[in-house]
Amino acid sequence: MDSGKYYSATGSAADIFYLIEHKVPTNKFEQILDKGFTEFIKEDVAAFVSHILSENLIEDCSQPNLNEVELPTDYLRNQWVSPNLIEFSDLQDLILVDPVHDASLQGWPVERP
Repeated sequence: MDSGKYYSATGSAADIFYLIEHKVPTNKFEQILDKGFTEFIKEDVAAFVSHILSENLIEDCSQPNLNEVELPTDYLRNQWVSPNLIEFSDLQDLILVDPVHDASLQGWPVERP
């Protein structure tokens, strides 16, 4: 919310975010993704994780999950589709003003400094 940007993730990004959400160490991604796809490109995974880290969408985890994690079974995986993050900033000014939450005695919306 600090940047005013919003994102859409496509391709295998959902699986990568799933692994991140479950605090799987990145050095375990390969073994898990290998079970879900006929083949995948680990450089795609590394580049995607690096990109979302640089966008401050994730942060390093100090307590990784060392338990075995499987990908969800809600859809069939087969061919690898590179993860992609699409950034939108068209509503950046409005999001930064945050008209829903910035109501005050001064009126609505109030632009933050």
